[in-house]
Amino acid sequence: MNPSTVPSVVVALDRAKKIIAAIVFLGLAAHAVAQDYVSSEDTSRFREQPYAAAEPGMLPPSAYIEMAKKAIHEKSKVTFLHFSDGIVTRRFYRNAPPADRDIICVQFVYQGSLSGGGLIGPGFVYSRADQPTPVIQALIRKDRSKIYLKTIHYKHR
Repeated sequence: MNPSTVPSVVVALDRAKKIIAAIVFLGLAAHAVAQDYVSSEDTSRFREQPYAAAEPGMLPPSAYIEMAKKAIHEKSKVTFLHFSDGIVTRRFYRNAPPADRDIICVQFVYQGSLSGGGLIGPGFVYSRADQPTPVIQALIRKDRSKIYLKTIHYKHR
């Protein structure tokens, strides 16, 4: 090897080590920061996949979000100021009647603050930092003949 190229090889190896270390660090940091949630819902009954674009014979996700908002508002007069935009998924239920096996699920996750912290008695701090987060769900049949509404909760694992 030519002695004049040795420093450049050493610099390149040193750079590669730094890049690999940064990638590993970022991967570990992302894993540590990632929030794992569990649901109060029995997820063993269905298989779920994201619904990002209209499929043949179906509506676009935005139309399902509007249907869900309308159905929720008619039943409970909820305003969506403190809820996320609708998250649309498609569910395939295993042991459901045939009409309820293929369902579009629209979820609205509560993003407001939950009360429960404060002082009790002579200054003891009371905090419910790990409260479950409410989620309003609208389960819409594929043929749009019926909409089921329910509330579930997500909680940190």
